[in-house]
Amino acid sequence: MIWSLSPLRSIRWPELTFAERLALCLHLLRLRPTPGQLQEWNNGVEPHPTHATQGWVQFLMEIGPPALMDKIFGENKEKTETRKKLLGVAYDLALQEQRYKDGECGMSISSFAFLLP
Repeated sequence: MIWSLSPLRSIRWPELTFAERLALCLHLLRLRPTPGQLQEWNNGVEPHPTHATQGWVQFLMEIGPPALMDKIFGENKEKTETRKKLLGVAYDLALQEQRYKDGECGMSISSFAFLLP
């Protein structure tokens, strides 16, 4: 499934609504391209070592850790902490979902604490 820019009013991050940002982030988490797919999409650029050895979600966690929210949204501590927590939960659930799809584990009740659309 390809996430489309067509329903958006803008492609500039600050102009997106929270719902649009969340939909884009969740799409990126669930995209899960293989290193080969990403290399093809990026015109032959070698995959990042983390993506190649640990997987897509680990790669996203490395380049966009929850602590990055301090630099982006540091002016409002309460909102920043909430965003960091939500991003951490989204990463954790994406990792659980990947492990489930890979047959490494079954679903647990904790998986339903925060449902991803």
